[in-house]
Amino acid sequence: MPNDLKETFKSGLIQYVTDSTDRMLDNFFAIMPQSYFDSNDERTILQHLSAILLANISGTQERIMLENHDANRQTYIHFGGYPGLLGDILNQIPAHKSLKQARAYTAKNNSLVIDVFDFSQAEHTANDQRSARREALLAELDKVYIESDKAVTEVTRDFIRAANDNYLARHCLQELLGHAQLVQKVRHSLDTESRITPVPGSSSVFNIAYATGQVDSTNLFTRVARFCCRHEIDIRESYVENFDLDTPAQRTLLVLQVDMRGCNDDQIRQFGAEINRLAYLDKEVLELAFTRPGWSLLETEVLVGLCHLADQVLGITISQELSRDAILADALSDESIALSLARLVTVRFDAEQSHNFDRLYSQLAHTISNRVADSRIAQTYNTLLKLSKHLLKANLYAQQRYALAFNIDPAIMVSEQRPLQAFGIFYIFGKAFDGFHVRFEDIARGGVRIVQPKGIEQYAIEVKRLFDEAYQLASAQQLKNKDIPEGGSKGVILVKPSANTLRCGKSYVDALLDVIVDTPLTQAQRCDYYPKPELLFLGPDENVSDNLIEWIIQRAEQRRYALPNSFMSSKPGAGINHKAYGVTSEGVNVFLRVGLENIGIDPATQPFTVKMTGGPDGDVAGNLIRILFRDYGDKVIITGIADGSGCAEDPSGLERNELLRLVAHNLTIAQFDRCKVGPNGRVLSIDEPGGIEARNTLHCRLHTDVFVPAGGRPGTINEANAKYYLNAEGRPASQLIVEGANLFLTPRAREWLTRQGVFIVKDSSANKCGVICSSYEIAAGMMLNEAAFLRIKPEFVEQVTQKLRALALLEAKTLFREFYFHPESSLAQLSMQLSQEIITLTDTIARLIDSEKVSPTGVCRSLLLEFFPQSLLHKAGDRALDKLPASYYARAMASVLASRIVYHEGIRHIQALPADRLEQHLIRYLQQEEITAGLLRTIADSDIANKQMLLELISKGATGTALKWR
Repeated sequence: MPNDLKETFKSGLIQYVTDSTDRMLDNFFAIMPQSYFDSNDERTILQHLSAILLANISGTQERIMLENHDANRQTYIHFGGYPGLLGDILNQIPAHKSLKQARAYTAKNNSLVIDVFDFSQAEHTANDQRSARREALLAELDKVYIESDKAVTEVTRDFIRAANDNYLARHCLQELLGHAQLVQKVRHSLDTESRITPVPGSSSVFNIAYATGQVDSTNLFTRVARFCCRHEIDIRESYVENFDLDTPAQRTLLVLQVDMRGCNDDQIRQFGAEINRLAYLDKEVLELAFTRPGWSLLETEVLVGLCHLADQVLGITISQELSRDAILADALSDESIALSLARLVTVRFDAEQSHNFDRLYSQLAHTISNRVADSRIAQTYNTLLKLSKHLLKANLYAQQRYALAFNIDPAIMVSEQRPLQAFGIFYIFGKAFDGFHVRFEDIARGGVRIVQPKGIEQYAIEVKRLFDEAYQLASAQQLKNKDIPEGGSKGVILVKPSANTLRCGKSYVDALLDVIVDTPLTQAQRCDYYPKPELLFLGPDENVSDNLIEWIIQRAEQRRYALPNSFMSSKPGAGINHKAYGVTSEGVNVFLRVGLENIGIDPATQPFTVKMTGGPDGDVAGNLIRILFRDYGDKVIITGIADGSGCAEDPSGLERNELLRLVAHNLTIAQFDRCKVGPNGRVLSIDEPGGIEARNTLHCRLHTDVFVPAGGRPGTINEANAKYYLNAEGRPASQLIVEGANLFLTPRAREWLTRQGVFIVKDSSANKCGVICSSYEIAAGMMLNEAAFLRIKPEFVEQVTQKLRALALLEAKTLFREFYFHPESSLAQLSMQLSQEIITLTDTIARLIDSEKVSPTGVCRSLLLEFFPQSLLHKAGDRALDKLPASYYARAMASVLASRIVYHEGIRHIQALPADRLEQHLIRYLQQEEITAGLLRTIADSDIANKQMLLELISKGATGTALKWR
C-alpha cells in the first residue's frame, strides 16, 4: 500500500474518532448527573467513556459489561433506561457473588444508564486511608454539632469513617446525618428503617434511604429494584453501602433517587408502607406479588402461608403426591377467590374489620360452591377457607415483624395419624423457612431444632413431614417431661438449602413473641380469638448455636416477655449448656448401664461393645463417648460411629484417645485419624465411594452388645427396613438399644424388634435428663437474678447432675422391674404407660391443689423443697418457692408427687383404681405420706442399727404398704 494512501486513511480515522469523541463528550457531560462526576474518579470515568466511544463508533449500542482483572468489580452500561432495568441487571449477577457496594446513574434524558457493582470491600483512598472529602466532612461535623448532640455526632463520625469514598462524594453532611441514624437503628438486629423525602424543586422525584440488618445486600437490592419496577417507579440513581460485614452488627444501606411520576398518591402511600417488608418475605411470595397487579404484599404473603399450612392438613387426607406448589396452583386457578381468601384472613385479625368476617366467610363459601367444578380444587379452597376460621391469633399488623405467625386451633390437625389433640400449635412462615411449635400443655417445655437439607430433593421430603415431625417430637417430649412441671413441646424450623439458618431462627422466635407478648406494640390493630396469656419455654436442639440462644434471651427481654431469662434454656453463661455439661448423656448412660445389667452384662467388670449414630461433635453422642470412657475405662469397646460426615468402624474398638480428641475439638467422625484404625477397620467420608451407604447401614451391619442412636433423622429404622437389623440367622445386630436421639425408631419398628428379642429403651425415657436439667435452670432463673445464679453455678450444676442420675436410675429400675413381672409388654409400651400414668396423676393432683382439697403445705411443700438443689434454695432464701408463678408452683408440686407415687408404687398402682375413687385415694395417699415423713424423722434422729437401710425402705415402700393394710 502506498504511504500516501496509508496516511490518508490514518488522518481520516483520527479525524473520525476525534469528531466522534467530541460529540460523545459534549453529549455525555450534558446528560449525566453531577453525582456521577462527584462519586467516580478520573480513571473510572475514562474507562466508561472508552467503552461508550467504541460502541458509538461500531454502531452497536448493546449492553456493555466491564470487569476488572480480579472480577471484584462489574460495570454495566446500557443505552436507554426503563423501569425495571436495574432489577434485570441484578438478576444477572451470579448467586455466589456478594455485593459490598453499588452505585447506579441514569442520564437526564434516559438515554444512558451506568451501574457499578463492587464485590470486595473498597479501601479508603488518600493518605492515612482517608479521602480529602472524608476529612472535610469530619471537620464540618466537628464544627456544626455541639455537645448536646454528642451521641449523634459520634454515630455520624463512625459512619463517615466507615463509608465508601464514592458514596461520601455524593451526599452532603445533613443527608449523611440522617443515613447514619437509620443505620444505627438497625445495628445488631434484623430491623428495617426507611425514609422517603421529596427532592427539592420536583413534584415526582424522591430520595429513599433504606437500612436493614443482617441481609445479603445483593438479594435485598434486587428485591427493592423489582419492587420499584412493579410500581412503575424509575430508579434514577442508587448507592449500596455495607457496614460491619460478617459480624452480628452487619447493616446494609440503600440510597435511591426515584421518579414516581406515574404513581398517584395512594400508590405512593402503599409503596412507602410496603417497602420495609421486602427483607422478610420469601422468594415465593415476591414472585407471586410481582406478577399480580393489585395484590398487596400482605395479601400475597397470607395466601402463600395459608397454602403451606394447608399442605400439612391436606397431607392427611389427600395423596402425598400433591405438593404445596400444586396447592398454590390450585388456589390461583381462580385468582378472585384466591385474593378473597387472603383478604378474609386480613379482615379476621383487623380489629376495625373483624365484625365482617362471618358474613364474608359465608359469601366466599357460597362462591366456591357455585363456581368451582373441579373436586380437587374445590377441596383445596374449602380447606383454605376452613383454616381461616381456625386461626386464633396472628401477627399480621405487628410493627417490624420478621415473619408471619399464626396460632392455630389444634382441632383442625387431629386425624387418625394424629389422634391426640395438642394444646397449642403455632405456624411461622418467613423468608426461606417454615416452622411449627406444638405443645401438649398450657405450660410446656421443649427444644427448637433447625433442619436444613443439603439439596432440594431432600427438602421436598422434609416439607411433607414438617408438622408431623414437630407433633411427634412434642408428643415424645410430653412423655419425657413427666418428672417436671412443664408439659411437652417442640419447635421445628425447616430452612431451605443454602439459606442463613441464624437469620431464620431469629425470625421464627421473634414471630412467636409477636403472638404471645401482650404490649401496646404487639396489640396494635390485633384481634385475638384466644385471649388467655401464653408462656412458652424453649430449649436448644439440632443446629441451634450459642449465638442464637443468647440472642433469643436478649430479644425476649427487649420484647418484654414475662419471664425473659426463662424463655430459653442452656444459656452459655447464666445457664447450664447441655453440650458443655453432657446432661442428656448422663441419663442415657444410666439407662445403658441398667439395660446391660438386665441382659447379663456387668459393665463395671465385664467388657461390652457399643455402636452409635451421632458424631463426636454432637451433644449426646460426643458426651456419651466421654462418659463411657470415664465410667467404664477399657471395659467399653466402641466399634463403630456414624454421623453426617461419614463413619468409622473397627471390630477391635476405635482408639480411645483419638475419639476423645475428636470430642474435645468438636470434630466429626470422618476426621478420625486413619493411621489409628486397626487392620480390619476403616474410616469413610460421605464424599468417598461407598461412604454414604456405609454410613447409612452401620447400625445394621455391626454386631454389638448395645446400640445408641444419639443422632440421626426421625424414622431411620421403620417398619419397612427393621428386618435388616437382623442377620441371616435372625439374630439382632444389638440386643439392647438405648434411644439417645428422638424418634430414631418408629413405634411399629420398636414393637417388631421387641418381638425379635431386642430390649429397647424408648427415647422419652432414655434422654429425658436434658429437659429436666432445663427445668431446673429455668426455675433458678425465676428465683435468682443472673449475678446470684453465677455465684452458685458450679455447686448448682453438680447437684443438678446428681439429681439427674438419680431420676434416671429410678425410672430405669422401675421399667425393668415392670418388664420382669410383665414380659408380655415391651419396654417401649411400659415407658409410655409410666409417662401417661405420671401425667394423669399430675393433672389430678394439680386440680386438687387448685381446688384446695389438698394443701400446698406440709409434705407437699417438703417434697418440692427436696426436689430442688439445696444450693438454689439456700441462695434464694426462705421464700424461694414463693418466687415461682402460681400456676407453675402448683404444677411443680403436682409433678413431684405424681412421679414419686408411680416410681414407688409401680405403673399399675393407679390403673386398677376406679376413676371415681382416684381423687379420694390420692388425698389418703398424701395423708399417709405425712405419717411416713414423721416416721422418717424419728428414725433419722435415732441411733438404731441399719438406719440408712431402714430409711430407704420406709421412704420407698411404707406409704403404699400402709394403704394396703390399713
